Amino acid sequence: MSKEVFGKLSEAVVDGVTMRVILPLDAEDASLIDDMHPETILTMKKRNKRSITQNRMYWGLINLVLENQDRFSSSVDLSNYIKLKSGHVDSFMMSDGEIIQFPKSISFGMSDQEGFNKFLDRAIDWIISPKGSWPGMDRDVLLNEVYSIIGIEKFS
Repeated sequence: MSKEVFGKLSEAVVDGVTMRVILPLDAEDASLIDDMHPETILTMKKRNKRSITQNRMYWGLINLVLENQDRFSSSVDLSNYIKLKSGHVDSFMMSDGEIIQFPKSISFGMSDQEGFNKFLDRAIDWIISPKGSWPGMDRDVLLNEVYSIIGIEKFS
């Protein structure tokens, strides 16, 4: 059985010898590693580092938009709607030819930094567009409000 585990490569010194070790990213990954036999063979795939601050910014943006609209009652529902409207979707065709679209994941394991940057730009563009959740909102004003909420420096 194959399970995906996420970890960060680090170094540890054991008895004067520097060794490379993989540190789990969260409790779920730690649990999966703890359940493995010591001689388990692992495969690795290098992924580009994603910005935690930018992820916080995205969810700050979603929560700010959520507070200023009355169509959605959950941040996850609003996020999925914005993913659909901004084209961040996976699609498949039913046997009758109908095409079904559903929101792509933006999780750290499923979206690299470059892909997340492109998605975030499209999402903001859609939010402030005439048909968006917050039409007419100035992009810089919106972003500065989000930055203020999450506690990072504003830009001019």
